[in-house]
Amino acid sequence: MEDLAPLICNCANDPPFIANPEYWDSSVELDGVARSPDYFSGLHVEHLEPTSKDSASLYKCIKCEQHWYVEWEPEEAPTALFAMKVSSQAAPRAEEVSAAKQSLAVIAHGGYGTRKCAAIGCQNQCLSARALCHLHFSFP
Repeated sequence: MEDLAPLICNCANDPPFIANPEYWDSSVELDGVARSPDYFSGLHVEHLEPTSKDSASLYKCIKCEQHWYVEWEPEEAPTALFAMKVSSQAAPRAEEVSAAKQSLAVIAHGGYGTRKCAAIGCQNQCLSARALCHLHFSFP
């Protein structure tokens, strides 16, 4: 029987943003990664192509045409460190990328803790089992 895997993609099942947990410092325990593996399973890059020759970060799936904003590991290609679904060929605003990365930090750390962030003047809740909040201990 013929292998159908190359004919289909996983874009519809992927969450709106994905991170490679290997990018975080390995000495930091990330309890949320095991509880929410879909966000940290890595993007399947074999079906992606650049949307234009000028784009280093905008891609689309050749199977379903889902558009992605992708940040690549500088040393090893093609490992996606961070990927975010986008609705068109337009690059997402910096605020959207930042918000997605902050959300991933919260998910990776297993949510919020019960204390306030230890950063001077910050009133946010710290991340679970951390002294800092998602703004001060975020996605790299």
